[in-house]
Amino acid sequence: MKDTKYNERSDIPYQFLTANHLFYDVVYNPAEIVLLKNGKEMSTQTLNGETMIVEQAAASWEIWNK
Repeated sequence: MKDTKYNERSDIPYQFLTANHLFYDVVYNPAEIVLLKNGKEMSTQTLNGETMIVEQAAASWEIWNK
């Protein structure tokens, strides 16, 4: 099933973005949605949701295995 909402361009004024900006998206699959691709084109820093889900899993493991 293909979800087109991840393929839509956001109404963000991309022309004002710099390397000092960060795009963080909680989506981890697909790893890079259009928002992040567009941000990279403007040299912004980008992170997807993979870091968040890994950190949540590690915290859950710690909680349940104390």
